[in-house]
Amino acid sequence: MSSKAPLIIVINLGGNDLSSMELGEFKAHIFSDFKYIRSVFPTALLAWFDILPRLHWREVDDASAKPMDLKRKRANRLGRQAWSDSWLDQLIAERLVSTLLTVSTCPKLVVGCTLSHCRQL
Repeated sequence: MSSKAPLIIVINLGGNDLSSMELGEFKAHIFSDFKYIRSVFPTALLAWFDILPRLHWREVDDASAKPMDLKRKRANRLGRQAWSDSWLDQLIAERLVSTLLTVSTCPKLVVGCTLSHCRQL
């Protein structure tokens, strides 16, 4: 096991808890998780991946699928807000892109990258 800190941390959370949690509680958990991850790995690039749409949600009948999809969209906005509030990501993104290039990985795969080559996607 390596003792090096990760360069990138991919975050995809909340999908399983969304049906049983109010959005206010969900928001508190997401922001708390981002704060904790940032404190443990201050130089890592955090990448938020949206909760994907589902045909069926746990603990939800099919009649409630449309309200759950709206809740999912709101939760994704909260996740992106928590990600963008993690201001350090913007400061280290350019350094990480150059690091990624040295290991032959396409920098365009860095989610949330604001560099000009990524905005062209």
